[in-house]
Amino acid sequence: MCDTCADTKIDVYEPPTPKDEDSAGSHDDPLRKELLWEDREEQHVLRVLETCRVKALKHGAKAGGCRKAYRALGLPAIMLPLIASALVEYTPKELSWIITTLMLVSGLLSAVNSTLNFGKKAQQHDEYSARFGEVCDEIDSQLCRPKAGRIACDVFLERILLKTGHLNSTAPPL
Repeated sequence: MCDTCADTKIDVYEPPTPKDEDSAGSHDDPLRKELLWEDREEQHVLRVLETCRVKALKHGAKAGGCRKAYRALGLPAIMLPLIASALVEYTPKELSWIITTLMLVSGLLSAVNSTLNFGKKAQQHDEYSARFGEVCDEIDSQLCRPKAGRIACDVFLERILLKTGHLNSTAPPL
């Protein structure tokens, strides 16, 4: 160690350690007790569970409808040009409007499909159906346990509130 460093003192702050009686409760309120599972809380969680189940089913149904619309618009948009190209060789000049009409219809179907974006909507609704289903599974897994074996009610309610709030705010419209 050099002579100039020997005179330098370093002041290190050490936070006070909690006493044994302080660590048992909350630092904000040592008298605070956790919320116990009672009928009122359980009924509230059951209402949230039912709401999540309904939303999961609605998003699943909406995804199915979007998938059907995607197929109904996408397949003809692909098939019509193939049919038109095969007919070009065998169609007389006076009936060439049929080929033109097929190509126009194909273009319109493609435009509607890409504008309304049914494929992406179906994927989003499927995703949110699964997410609401996961919340249902989490609630079911807590409610099937005896009350003494569940996590703290206030912690669980807060977790579910945050998850459902996020899902509701980011889910695609039904």
